[in-house]
Amino acid sequence: MDNKKKFEEYKGDYNKIEMNEEAYRKMRMRMDQAKAEKKAAEKRNRYRSLRGTAVAVAAALMIVILPNTSSAMAQTMGNIPVLGDFFKLVTVREFQHDDGSKSADVEFSEIASGSSDEDGASRKGEQSAKEINAEMKALINSWIDEFREELEIEGHENLTVRSEIIPSTEDYFTVKLIACKAQGSAYEEHHYYTIDLRTGDRVELSDLFKPDTDYMSEIVNSIEAQMRMQMKADEDASYWIDDNEISGFNMSEAVDEAEFFINEDGNIVISFDECEVGPASMGVVEFVIEKDDIAEILK
Repeated sequence: MDNKKKFEEYKGDYNKIEMNEEAYRKMRMRMDQAKAEKKAAEKRNRYRSLRGTAVAVAAALMIVILPNTSSAMAQTMGNIPVLGDFFKLVTVREFQHDDGSKSADVEFSEIASGSSDEDGASRKGEQSAKEINAEMKALINSWIDEFREELEIEGHENLTVRSEIIPSTEDYFTVKLIACKAQGSAYEEHHYYTIDLRTGDRVELSDLFKPDTDYMSEIVNSIEAQMRMQMKADEDASYWIDDNEISGFNMSEAVDEAEFFINEDGNIVISFDECEVGPASMGVVEFVIEKDDIAEILK
C-alpha cells in the first residue's frame, strides 16, 4: 500500500472517531491550558523586557510621534481626573486606524507630576511617574507593533487601549491601563501602576507587608477559598485549582505575576488577566483580600 492510500485510510479512521462529552471537555481543557500557558509566558517575557527597558530610559522620557498618529492631539488639561494635588493623568497622543476589517483606537496617556522641589517625596514621585510613563508607552507601542504585523493578514482585528485613574485611598495614586484585543475571539488585559503619595515611591505588592512575613501564603489561601466558593455557587465558574487535568499550575507563581491595586476601602485587589488562573471563558477576574484578615502582617 502506497503512502497516499495509507494517509487516506488514517484520515478516514480519524474522521470516524467520536468523542463523548467528558472526553471532549477534557480535550478542550487541555487546549485551554496550553493556550493559557503560551499566552501567559509571552506576556511575562514581554512585560519583563519592556519594564527593564523603560526603567533604563525613564530619566530621559520623551513621547515619540508615531506614523499614522491622529492629528487631533488631546493635550488639554480640562476635565482631567485629579487625585491629590501632585499627579494628573493626561492624554497626550492618539493612534487610530480603520480599513474596514482592522481597526485600532489607542490613547497614549501619561502621568503629569507637579514641579519637584526640595521635598524628597515629590522628587521620588516625579521619578516614579517617569518610570511608569516609560513602561506604559513601551507596552502600548508593543501592542501597536503587533497590530501592524497583522495588517497584511486577512481577517478582522480590533485593538482598543485606554487608561484611567481608579479610586483608591488618600495614600495612593493608581492608574489602570486597559487593552482590549479582538481577533476571532476577544482578549483583555489590565495593568495597574500605583504611587505612594506619602513617599513618592512606586508600590510593589511586597511593599504593603511587614518584612519577613509569609504574605504570599495568606493571599493564596484567600484566593483559593474564594475560587472554591464561586465554583460551588456557580456551575459555570471554573478555575484551575484542585483539577488534576491541569498540570503545572501554581497559584503562588500566578499571584507573583498578577496585577494588584488598593481599593477605596483599603483592601488589596489581585487581578488576573484571561487564561492566567482559568479558561478564557472566565475573562479578567479579581479577588479582594480583606485588610482585616491580614492586619497582623500589613505595614
